[in-house]
Formats: sequence, structure tokens, C-alpha cells
Amino acid sequence: FEAGSTVAVSGGGVTVKSVTVTSPTLLTLMISVSSGAALGSRVATVNSPGHAAVDCSGCFDVGAGPTIASITPGAVALGQTAVDVDITGANFADAVKVGGGGDGITIRSVTRIDSGHLHVSVDVGGTSLFGVHTFSVVNTDGGKATVGETVTS
Repeated sequence: FEAGSTVAVSGGGVTVKSVTVTSPTLLTLMISVSSGAALGSRVATVNSPGHAAVDCSGCFDVGAGPTIASITPGAVALGQTAVDVDITGANFADAVKVGGGGDGITIRSVTRIDSGHLHVSVDVGGTSLFGVHTFSVVNTDGGKATVGETVTS
């Protein structure tokens, strides 16, 4: 690959934001995938100055992002530590991360039981605000889902 190489990905909803020539045999891409993009395998077409275009079938797949169906318990009391929270849904990746919660909320650990079930241990500090706190489930590919849990007195 050479400076000035471009990449196009077949199908709608996928935008190549930038192309970096990392070496003569490696390109690094910044890609944006819209939530409405069709799932499945795509063809990536590489154009390098002075060379014929090259298609790579199956080099890029659009997969389903995580979804959250429920979080249990739906409310946690202020000042509790090591609270067991179960998140159910779909498409949780092997190295999924859970983030968020806001001030006074600490995520101690995340255990992926399977692609539809996460077990999370959280601390709710005594200074946390009452109300709904938003948690995010983020897959390694950047797919993300959010859900709220209520902190009570």
C-alpha cells in the first residue's frame, strides 16, 4: 500500500473516515457504522495510486450490537457494597465492559456468563445521588447499549 490509498466498503451505512498506510502490507482504517446498517459480510475495495483496485470479500463484517432487556435488581439502596446486579440481553462480546453509573457508583467486576447474561458487582457510595443512573454495556468492537438503575435511600 502507498500514501494516497483509499478504501470503500460495500453496502449502505458504513463510512470509511480515514485510511492510514501503516506499512506496505497493512492499512489502518477508521470506520463508522450507522445503527441502521444491514448486518453481514461486506466487500472492502482498496485503491492504491498506480495499481488496479483490489477487492477483499469477507474482510469486514457488520455484526449486531449489544442490547439490554433487563437489569435486576431495578433499585439499589444508598451505601451498599458488592451488590450483585444481573444484566440480561443479547450480543454481549467475550470481553464486554460495563461502565457509567455516575458519582459514587463503582463497578467492582463484570463477569460474562454467556452472550445474553452479565453478572456485575457494584458499590453504591453514601454520597451517590438518588435517582436513575445510566450504565453502558460496551463490546470490544464499540457496539454499545445503555440502561438505567435507580438508587434509593
